[in-house]
Amino acid sequence: MEGRELRAAGRAIGDVRAKLRAWRRRTRSKGRIPEELWRATVELARTYGVGSVAEALELNEGSLQRRLKTSRRQAAPKIPSGPPRFVEVELPSAGGPRDSVVQVEDRAGTRLTVRLSGVGSGDVEAIARALWGARS
Repeated sequence: MEGRELRAAGRAIGDVRAKLRAWRRRTRSKGRIPEELWRATVELARTYGVGSVAEALELNEGSLQRRLKTSRRQAAPKIPSGPPRFVEVELPSAGGPRDSVVQVEDRAGTRLTVRLSGVGSGDVEAIARALWGARS
């Protein structure tokens, strides 16, 4: 990490460390850590790594790792239920018949492949945008 990133990490971790220490003093370390503190800790782990954050905040690394995995599953995009929908895409006509393959992948890794006859590669972007935009 560069100097500026290191200072930002130190401030962010220091803020959460102070809140955890205050909670521990109030509760004498009995009871469960409040969800608000866990969420802040998970965000730090997502940015700076589980091991570093667990050590800096004096937390169990396995517990933090489980929280991070759970938060990723909850944040994953939901696949719509029900039957697939038909999306009509109007294409401009140009030149002779051509074949193209459109393959689109979202951030979650969901992939869509469409084989097209009579459509040139110049139309692929418009088709992909129309297909992907219809998912929402």
